[in-house]
Amino acid sequence: MTGIYYADLFVINGKGCVVMGCGKSQTCRSYTGETTKEVMTDSLRFDVEGNSLVAYGDAGMGLLPFDSQRCPKIFVDYFIYMQAKDETGFREIQEISNNEFCEMADFNITFNICNEEERRAEFKDLLADRDLKFISVPWGDSMETKGAMIKAYVK
Repeated sequence: MTGIYYADLFVINGKGCVVMGCGKSQTCRSYTGETTKEVMTDSLRFDVEGNSLVAYGDAGMGLLPFDSQRCPKIFVDYFIYMQAKDETGFREIQEISNNEFCEMADFNITFNICNEEERRAEFKDLLADRDLKFISVPWGDSMETKGAMIKAYVK
């Protein structure tokens, strides 16, 4: 079990998606429904099972005893970074490398941590040699527009 990361966990079109960046919760909530489910916001932990990465929420954020029975594990397929308005230089979703994702999401990865280098190393180790997809989503006219873009992309 890892430390807690400032990220959201959604299941989109049957795929486990870890979402970091600007407007992450509002955007994904804008299209929850039959094919999109919110699992947890703002407080995730990770584990490795076999060669797969699993994520699960920790509502107690490390302050309360962790209850694995109440926190479903979701196999991770996608890491999604939501661009802020001043970061966006493109209009379509772009596939990025895990290193690019780590650079973009550094705030989420190191949020409220004393030893940032250790946390970055832990996160990169979690991603290494796994079958994961990394995407960057541009700022949009609305959360709904960005949400529809993600829902159409994640398959």
